[in-house]
Amino acid sequence: MKGIILEADKQKIIVLDESGQFTELVAYGKKYTVGEEITIPARKNHFSGRFVALAASLMILVTSGAGFGAYYYPQGYINIDVNPSIEISYNIFERVIRARGLNQEGQDIVKQLGELKNQKIDYAVKQFIDEIEEQGYIDNTDDHLALITINGNDPDNSIMESIVDDFDQAEMTYDLTVADGSKKIHKRHSNLPEAVEVTPGDFNLMEKIQVRERQVEDDEDSVNGEETQKQQGKTTQQMIEEVKEKGKQDEIHEIKGKQKSNEDSELPTDDEMTIEEEKIDLEEEINKPGNSNGKKEGGKK
Repeated sequence: MKGIILEADKQKIIVLDESGQFTELVAYGKKYTVGEEITIPARKNHFSGRFVALAASLMILVTSGAGFGAYYYPQGYINIDVNPSIEISYNIFERVIRARGLNQEGQDIVKQLGELKNQKIDYAVKQFIDEIEEQGYIDNTDDHLALITINGNDPDNSIMESIVDDFDQAEMTYDLTVADGSKKIHKRHSNLPEAVEVTPGDFNLMEKIQVRERQVEDDEDSVNGEETQKQQGKTTQQMIEEVKEKGKQDEIHEIKGKQKSNEDSELPTDDEMTIEEEKIDLEEEINKPGNSNGKKEGGKK
């Protein structure tokens, strides 16, 4: 029987098997990874008091019959939109079950980073943003604004707070916006006509604007293809400001990039370096032997 590792240390591992049962196995010093799929040896289950709470919190998986397959069921989606557009699917344990590029640039980034399956979602998001920034896509202009959208069940904002904390502590030189969305909004975006080209992040912002303007319920289809096309003339930053103006500040978290260090800020620009080089060349020309404008003659009183 196969199982998914839910918890692992050097001494033991806790596994959710295909029948929805929890099993504790001795690790024998072997290094296991959370989310790893293993074959469970034929033996009796051993439940320790240490993970009774974990078993209780996941009992819904057993009673619903979901069991093993629940690990791979998408609990939500995180969309990263700069120019590369990337979507991360995550499960009930807030682990990555899939990452895919929604455009060619996004596909290249996903391929470049390699496998991030089973990693914690805040770690995966940080890895993608770092790679996108390293490849020069983020420059704080309207066309290259970093936007992260959480389209999933996050009632206590724990996912948003975790992602925001990671970037707050990072030495960023760019601005980044994290927006709250929902699985319903994500589904509406996937149902848009093919002719309407809009990123998931921008569509979420449009949705928030339309909900306030038309005062419709969040579960209504508040944005259709025609309304989306009307909104497409606005930049991402303009829509962010409009959402905040409509009283949804708690669903938008903006992280301002740190100022460059003094050492970096004091580096001369290309124009300044060119001027300095010209001054040096002129001084060398003046100081050539036999030049009447040299320092020796110029020093006479």
